[in-house]
Amino acid sequence: MPQPYPPATKNSWLRWRPPSSLQWNISSRNLLTQLIIGSAALGIGIIAFLGYQVLRKLMLANLQKEALSQVEHSIHEIDDSLAILKARVEMMAHTPPVRSMNWSLAKPYLKAEAERIQDFESLAFVNSTGWRYHTATTHETSVRDRQWFQMAIAGKTYISDPLISRATKLSVVSVATPIYKNSNLVKPVGVLSGAIRTFRVAKAIEQLEYGEGSYAFALNSQGQAIAHPDATLVTTVERPTPSFLTSPESDLAKLTHRMIESQEGIELVQIKGKQYYMAFMPLKEAKWSVALVIPRKNIDSQLNWLDGIAAAVIGLTGMLLGILVYVQSAEQARLQRSKAEAEAINQLLEQKVAERTYELEEARDQLEERVAERTQELQEALKHLTQTQSRLIQTEKMSSLGQLVAGIAHEINNPVNFIHGNVSHVNEYVTDLLSLVALYQQKYPTPDAEIEQAIADIELEFIEADLPKTLTSMNMGTQRIREIVQSLRVFSRMDEAELKPVDLHTGIDSTLLILQHRLKGKPDRPPIEVVKQYGDLPPIECYAGQLNQVFMNILANAIDALEENPHYNSDGSYLGRITITTEYNAQTQMVKVAIADNGPGMPETVKQKIFDPFFTTKPIGKGTGMGLSISYQIVHEKHNGQMECFSTPETGTKFIIHIPVKQKVLETA
Repeated sequence: MPQPYPPATKNSWLRWRPPSSLQWNISSRNLLTQLIIGSAALGIGIIAFLGYQVLRKLMLANLQKEALSQVEHSIHEIDDSLAILKARVEMMAHTPPVRSMNWSLAKPYLKAEAERIQDFESLAFVNSTGWRYHTATTHETSVRDRQWFQMAIAGKTYISDPLISRATKLSVVSVATPIYKNSNLVKPVGVLSGAIRTFRVAKAIEQLEYGEGSYAFALNSQGQAIAHPDATLVTTVERPTPSFLTSPESDLAKLTHRMIESQEGIELVQIKGKQYYMAFMPLKEAKWSVALVIPRKNIDSQLNWLDGIAAAVIGLTGMLLGILVYVQSAEQARLQRSKAEAEAINQLLEQKVAERTYELEEARDQLEERVAERTQELQEALKHLTQTQSRLIQTEKMSSLGQLVAGIAHEINNPVNFIHGNVSHVNEYVTDLLSLVALYQQKYPTPDAEIEQAIADIELEFIEADLPKTLTSMNMGTQRIREIVQSLRVFSRMDEAELKPVDLHTGIDSTLLILQHRLKGKPDRPPIEVVKQYGDLPPIECYAGQLNQVFMNILANAIDALEENPHYNSDGSYLGRITITTEYNAQTQMVKVAIADNGPGMPETVKQKIFDPFFTTKPIGKGTGMGLSISYQIVHEKHNGQMECFSTPETGTKFIIHIPVKQKVLETA
């Protein structure tokens, strides 16, 4: 049989080639394959680019929203502060000294309030004709032309724009409210105003920032700056500055118009040739609006990594297209090679692909391991952050509760002292009146019929016997209230936020007095007995309010245990008892406080978890599981001490606290 193709020799210039039709089919097939691959690569590149644009817009929108949220948070703080100040001025306007519109009566009260509420530079009230009486000066001045007076005398509580006080010559913001003669609220008889230094408002706004080069400012309802890093732009009623509505910067003027219309948002603007993001939002308590100016790079720089990935994808796509163009240009040359060379190249490519695939699989496995490790680390960090956040929230709650308790104790103390101080005088007056009545009965033993009837109607003999007893009961009651108020003030320790020597016994006693209502007997059980075994303790250097919180948590848990699982002796007597023991070790310079109860106790599995955050044995809604966790933190971290728990089922539970007398490392509470 003849061979279909002539054999090719090594030295012959004539080498074997496929027929032209076969060569054309191979070239067409390769061209079609390259066209499909190129189109797919181009399509993937386009999709990747569009996906990048969408993702970048979404991430940029989130970053802008974050900046706007920061402005919103600061504005809420300013609004809350202004709302509190308005409420305080309105409360003072309803007091009898101010309602009397008598300056000699109101002046001492307003001076005392100005010293107590240090947010106000001064206080003053204005009569209906516009004459002002001021705590900072003895001169009377007319403020009839002031807008805050006009708004308040019309019956509206108003916060003014910055102005120069005519009394103190200082730049202030006035918080004014109407004064009514009585509760009818028909027509104001005057105006009460409190002056806030302008720098307090400016300081709150200056704290708002978002990276290097950012700054914040505030505008009034006319678009004038009331707080700005450039002091020359800040306006007052006496020294007005141009409104930002007339600014040569067109973008700034447009956003100023939106700000005075109480709109909010974040926009990209150009100021002095540079681009900035400006986040703005109005206040609720005043006709002001606050803006945060952020250099564009502070936000866009956070997207650099995404831009790098997009550039890499585009580069790879371009490289792939370039390779395809190169392959197409060299296709004709490769078609001229022998089948053996093509197979050798194919084998080489397959080997390279296999090696690359193996390398990619190894890299993928390593990446998955790293992602798993990082995910585990992030989960642990999130758990730790959640625990820390919960502890901070609980600590803040206790701090706020301490402030509330101290405030209530202070407010109750004054009227109780007044009542307690006057009970003795009333008792003396009643004694004198009863003596006078007795003297009348002795001198005039036979009164007329009308007086005898009146004596019978009012039961004079019963009044003479019962009235002194009533006054004695009132005296005992006011004395009891004074003791409770004193215990609340000792427990809150609002004047002891720093380390200082204190008497631990005083803190424990105040805590017991606050819990006295839970220790008393109830219909279903007798009182819980408290046994004090106090040793001779020196003053302890500590954070007194925080230690009182520890005592409160332990004692409250002991009472809960005794109430939920009451135990009785065989004769029916109640076993509820809490024993408090204190002692001082001179060698170790440590104080030991032991609080034990004879309740149901705890098994070992429960005892091992009691200091864990959120662990509680109480039903849902009865406890958060944070009390003992925070107590453990206060003793160990704040006071360099130790806190231990010993418990046996059916026997009871004992907490032992060791605290050094002197703190070696001072921390900020």
